[in-house]
Amino acid sequence: MRYQLIVGAAAFVVGFAEPSLAGPDVIVGFIEGGQQFSVLPSGELAITAGTNSCNAGDQNLNWMMLPDANHPVISLNMYQEKDGRFKQLASTWVKHGFFATNQSDCAAVTGVPTCAPANAGNALGPGCSDLYGDDLNSSPDYLGPRSRINPATGAFDGDNAREPLPGGPTIRDDEKIMVVTAEAISDPGARYFMEAQYITADDAAAGNARNNVTFREFAPHNGSATFVARYLGPDIRGEPALTAWEGALLSERSSKEGSASVTLIAASKAVALPGGGFRYDYALYNMNSDRGLQSFQIDGATGIRDASFSAARARGEPWETTPWAGTQNAKNFTWATQTFSANDKANALRWGNTYSFSFVSDKAPVKGKAFVDKYKPGADGEADQETFEVFVPSSAN
Repeated sequence: MRYQLIVGAAAFVVGFAEPSLAGPDVIVGFIEGGQQFSVLPSGELAITAGTNSCNAGDQNLNWMMLPDANHPVISLNMYQEKDGRFKQLASTWVKHGFFATNQSDCAAVTGVPTCAPANAGNALGPGCSDLYGDDLNSSPDYLGPRSRINPATGAFDGDNAREPLPGGPTIRDDEKIMVVTAEAISDPGARYFMEAQYITADDAAAGNARNNVTFREFAPHNGSATFVARYLGPDIRGEPALTAWEGALLSERSSKEGSASVTLIAASKAVALPGGGFRYDYALYNMNSDRGLQSFQIDGATGIRDASFSAARARGEPWETTPWAGTQNAKNFTWATQTFSANDKANALRWGNTYSFSFVSDKAPVKGKAFVDKYKPGADGEADQETFEVFVPSSAN
């Protein structure tokens, strides 16, 4: 079992209490460093952090170098919780891993076995660790777009994995890491989180992808000339940053895409407003679905106002960034982008990202349903819709 710390309705996994999982099992053991590498002409800050992986499984984890596809890729995200709302601020391209150093940095991580080093640097042995500092995780020589990765299987486009897809936009090297304004991470009334995720083919094939995400809270930027992350607590291993949303109702769904398991999480919260009524906030997280998500429908939400949508800007990807449009009908409220058949470059909720939604209603909250439609077509027998338990206005019942 896992030990959990409950804060409101959110559950934090603070360590692994179960024995090693069968097969290779990459986890983020530690998020380290975290600093500003440049200031863009726009005045925005380019930031990334270091990641230290652990093989929590009982078999070697492949760690080849490009053009061999058998190695992990690493991505980072930044989030903010403010005034009861949770949203993603920024994301990186993926860093392509190379040469496993097979250190013992994970020796104190509960559930990780004693390091049994693999040979030659092309595999990470059970219990062993491999560190990429924030300088390596910011190097354009090892970065590639997320759009070239199938997050469910770990497959990617091979030799050209570090290059944008044809037709994708050209961006500066420092736009390939997290880009935020200083103001966005300088609010003393907000909480901030760094999140890291590893994806690799043999971990996915073993069915061990659910624990590949770790987050860590950090302090807001203090206005100094250069940003440096000041972490406020330990690494919360095996869980996305969304689980830190205090008081939120979390609803998780696992399904299959081919033989691979994928995870989606919806979170919701309702806050009473001083002038009356309630603000409903939602966040939808796609951990590793390659099909992506096309719509988010709140069952029975009628007569709502002040609807909004928030997403971090995807940089250097071939996808569009048009905000999801909100539509009210007689029975529900729906945010959506275009369908895949209408536009295969639409702003679907793709892997490793969180989209946030909000509206105001005069009705008090109760537990109800949200329906999420997949974006890409699935194989025969795969569900095209998922249902989540969320807070909804009481008129929904």
